[in-house]
Amino acid sequence: MTDPLTGTKLMAFDYDGTLAPATGIPSERMRAALYQANQNGCMLVLVTGRVFSMLPASVTRMPFAFFITSNGARITEGGTLKTLACSPLPQDVALSVLDRMQAMHAVCNVFIDGQAYFDASSLRVLRGIPSMNFFIRVKRLADFLSHTTFVKDLRRTVERTSGNIEKMVGAFAHADECAQTLQSLKQNSAIEIVSTQGTDLEITVRGITKGKSLEKLYQQLGFSKEQVIAFGDSGNDLSMIETTGYFIAPRNATAEIQALANRIVPDVREDGVAQVIEELYRTN
Repeated sequence: MTDPLTGTKLMAFDYDGTLAPATGIPSERMRAALYQANQNGCMLVLVTGRVFSMLPASVTRMPFAFFITSNGARITEGGTLKTLACSPLPQDVALSVLDRMQAMHAVCNVFIDGQAYFDASSLRVLRGIPSMNFFIRVKRLADFLSHTTFVKDLRRTVERTSGNIEKMVGAFAHADECAQTLQSLKQNSAIEIVSTQGTDLEITVRGITKGKSLEKLYQQLGFSKEQVIAFGDSGNDLSMIETTGYFIAPRNATAEIQALANRIVPDVREDGVAQVIEELYRTN
């Protein structure tokens, strides 16, 4: 039987929980595997929900040909770090979404032109937000804070910006508040909504997801779906399952992702993704 990975020309990787464990930095083994794939002629693309400014500098120097950030809203060329495409939310839509999430007591942040903006008044309630707990547990809160611009009034920032509003995030203390907000926002035909942990909502403009932006990119590069494989672990990676030929999930992925993946590999802490790459080029 032919190995489904044979003929792979492009590999797309989610970042948090797939390439990088809770420490936020890929292991030496993972980095070595990426260089191995690149040296064997495979194009590498990082596809993340993070805003570009939240990527460690060491990651932007890795051999990625492209960075798809903010759940697909921005595409940046590797090496030059030049923005190739941006698909922003209309300002009125962003304000409407922000009002709805804040009315349901969400802690919100907004990604504008590659930067993250956060309501300073929300800092005191971070510890009560389940989807923010992972930052605190692994002492990554300082990293989060250092890559974020804090503002007194987030709504006013969105209202006054002339920049590209790439993505909005709402983190909720209670799952029922998140669910109610989700049902309300589903009526808005101008947006895409995903959730990674059940107590958070990530909003981009309609038609923009990780999978759709990746598909558009690889088609422009002349690749077919069958030549592309993707790796991911949570809700915002679901769209890549639909638009790639083969999808691989680490054992730490959500149950939904594992049920839909073509293959499950060891946990990110065991370098499961690196093992796949090593196996592929050892075989070939």
